[in-house]
Formats: sequence, C-alpha cells, structure tokens
Amino acid sequence: MKVSVRLSELENGFEAPEEWTGCFDRVTGNVVVIDDGTMRAAEDAEEEALTGAAALERAWDVIPEAFPQAREIARDLKEERFLRLPTTRDFHEYRRMEEFIDSMPAGEAQERLGQAISGKGAFRRFKDEAMRIGVIDGWYKFRDETLRQFLRDWAADHNLTLDETSPVRL
Repeated sequence: MKVSVRLSELENGFEAPEEWTGCFDRVTGNVVVIDDGTMRAAEDAEEEALTGAAALERAWDVIPEAFPQAREIARDLKEERFLRLPTTRDFHEYRRMEEFIDSMPAGEAQERLGQAISGKGAFRRFKDEAMRIGVIDGWYKFRDETLRQFLRDWAADHNLTLDETSPVRL
C-alpha cells in the first residue's frame, strides 16, 4: 500500500535549516523535522543502549519534547517507518543555477550569470547579479519548479503517493 504525503509538507521539511533532520513518517503520513543535536543524542543513546533519562542527562543541546520521536527515528535504522528526506546537497542547487543559465537566451545576461557562479561565493553573486539584471523572479520560479519535480521524483522512488492539492508554500 502506498502512503500519501503532501507536497507542501515535503517542501517545508526540505527547506528546514541544514542543522535539522527531516523524515517522512510512513505510519502517520507526516513530515517530522528534528534538530541535529537531539538526533545525535538519540543516536548515541541507541548505540550505548541508554535509557531516556540517562541519554538526556548526557546531552546538552537536546530539545526534550523532541527526544522521544528522535529516539524512534534512531531505532529505525532500515528506514522502515521513518524515511529521511533529501537534503539541499541532494538537490544540487549549483547545478540548478547552471541549468537556469543554460535555459536563458544567449547574450549578455547569460554571460553575466555564468561569470557570477564561478569561484567562492557563487550563490550570493548569482543572486545579486540576477537581481541587477532583473531575472531574480525567473530564477525563483525555475528553482521552485525544479525543486517540486525533484521531490515528486523522490516520492515516486520511495513508493509514496503525492498529494498536490494542498497549498504550496514556495
């Protein structure tokens, strides 16, 4: 049986800060996002077979309310219930910037954006240049569309039914 997940929830989980872990709960159909400090403490507790209280005492950066669910995720090593969401590294936003540039008509705007993404600080320079030449809205639309397709593909790869009827946040 396929489990259904809302595309908007996947987007919200994907867009969580880098220091948070996003998972899809195959039982409830919800996306769960937990800070990495709490996840690390739960994983350490599982490795050392610590009780909940002992694990919480040893960790200084734990959100106590999130610890029980983090513990469940840590126990689910084979991702039978909790499926880790893809990260921004999996999405390869730099590659998406290259695709956006390639989709533009040849000319000065394409050249300027191509130069902006070379070297350190490429993301900031790209966005600044896109703003200067008036294509920032086009970039965000392109990025959002490619992100949605990336998440659709991810859901299909994991045998999840995608609900796109709820409002999309992006």
